[in-house]
Amino acid sequence: MNNWKKWIFLLIFTVKLFGATSAPLLQINDTINPGTENYITSQIKLASTSGADFLVIQLDTPGGLLNSTRKIVQSMLNSPIPIVVWIGPKGAQAGRNGSSSSFSRLN
Repeated sequence: MNNWKKWIFLLIFTVKLFGATSAPLLQINDTINPGTENYITSQIKLASTSGADFLVIQLDTPGGLLNSTRKIVQSMLNSPIPIVVWIGPKGAQAGRNGSSSSFSRLN
């Protein structure tokens, strides 16, 4: 089984175990810029206030602006709900600053 499949399985198992039922999916297929930053931070707030159990971000980016990345990471770290960042689909990348967003959730 591929490594990412193990993580997806673990995520689904955890969701079933703890009874989580609501997980919005954000698909980011662009550079990290102020528009992307506004979208992600607003969706984190929306998911938090709408009762979502966690948020999934599917990320495919060559990277982008460091200032926007920092603000996204701060929003993720301060989120009251868990955020799962998935680099996908197959062949996707999280270049330069995109990888910072995915690693921020490892804390």
